[in-house]
Amino acid sequence: MSAAAEVLAQVRAAGGDVCLKPDGGLRVVAPAPLPTELMARVRASKAALAGLLISPTSPEPEEGPRQPGKTPFTVGGPPPPRRPQMGAVERAKWARVADQITGRLRLRVRGNASPEQWHQFCDDAHRFIDQGWWHRAFALGWDRLELVGVNRIAPWARYDHMGLVLLIRGGQVIGMDERTAKIETPTGAHQSYRRAPLNRGEVVLIDEIA
Repeated sequence: MSAAAEVLAQVRAAGGDVCLKPDGGLRVVAPAPLPTELMARVRASKAALAGLLISPTSPEPEEGPRQPGKTPFTVGGPPPPRRPQMGAVERAKWARVADQITGRLRLRVRGNASPEQWHQFCDDAHRFIDQGWWHRAFALGWDRLELVGVNRIAPWARYDHMGLVLLIRGGQVIGMDERTAKIETPTGAHQSYRRAPLNRGEVVLIDEIA
């Protein structure tokens, strides 16, 4: 294991992660401050860490807005950072947040969803928040529309406008970075959800749907 890989492993073992920013710099994400010595090693290994985080294959082309009917999934692919590690206090905090948010959502089915679809979405949202992904997503630069947005006219039909949480569908998020989320489906298969520019004139938050 290289020195940079060892530093990255230590950051992740502490519940944090190192992400590559669009400008080529590094961002350290962690639920609590990391040890001073470890942060010093991260700063000293910036170039090597950046090289480690860049895929060894040719860079992927920038994606434009999703086309109608196109799903945002690819199958397999390298796993993004693993599930956030949380202490008891932080876990209790996010459990309360999950209860508050999904408690309000469960009061009324939105759009033309069936009761079963809505119940599944609420369960998926609760698990996503409770496991710390909601907090991690915001730290990585995702916004609410990318997580729980839908098409304002056809919220349950336009898959290309659905936010990440609406596409979990009984599975669970097992990894996330600034561009990709990894979902494990109920059958154990892995799917990669890739961020793409949204048509924000057509996408609204799910709780804005009548």
